[in-house]
Amino acid sequence: MRLILAIPACLFIATCVLDSGEWGRRKSGNLDPKKQEGTLATVALGNCVHPVMSAFIGLQEQVAEKFNCVEPGTMKSLSSLRRVKVAPGRLAELQAAAYESLAKIVAARKKTLAVRSARRTVAEQYVLHEWMLQDHRCGVSVSKKAGESNHLSGLAIDIEDDRGWRKYFEKYGWKWYGPEDPVHFDYIAPDGRDLRPSAVRAFQLLLNENNPDAPLAVTGVIDDNTEAQIAAAPRSGFAQGASCGTVDESGWINASR
Repeated sequence: MRLILAIPACLFIATCVLDSGEWGRRKSGNLDPKKQEGTLATVALGNCVHPVMSAFIGLQEQVAEKFNCVEPGTMKSLSSLRRVKVAPGRLAELQAAAYESLAKIVAARKKTLAVRSARRTVAEQYVLHEWMLQDHRCGVSVSKKAGESNHLSGLAIDIEDDRGWRKYFEKYGWKWYGPEDPVHFDYIAPDGRDLRPSAVRAFQLLLNENNPDAPLAVTGVIDDNTEAQIAAAPRSGFAQGASCGTVDESGWINASR
């Protein structure tokens, strides 16, 4: 399945709140730049890059493709919506139910909706959260941990002109987060599915295929080991890319267990 990415040119500078979450302040003191060369931690410790995904596009695409193996057919591309413009370099996808709702929203207002962020992978969320923890660096005021954001499920969206769009979003099944994160809306209608564990599994499975001698437990939860492996993941992508194999009745990929 081909992933839909917005064109990687920087039109939306991330000086805004990116996602709701923890307000803590800390330095990433556990990350040693000399030991993390070429890894995702390099991005977290390096210069601010916008769009953020441009610094690890290879890894981003692999993790997103693996998610599509774990949860096939759950995401729909926003590129098919004429009045929706996604910020450059972002994954231009939402879960199908949220996509259908968004189509109704833009049809109702009859204006172009500027989307700052939609679906994310654990790789992207990890970098944003690390930037927040480094004294809110790179314009990231608030961001949840890598396994906690609703963006992983394709059930959250950050937009421009939240005041103008708010009543339309709330009419069609979305909840405005509030003044702490004014650009952020969560799709809360009952037809949405929590796919955050699947987003974590996608990374764990991909890592295990490339590291069979020391595999992670495929739990769908980001524990200390999984977080360390996310930090150590090659920003350009693993040697072996995403492959789907076969999926059993429990939803696990047999070739990757």
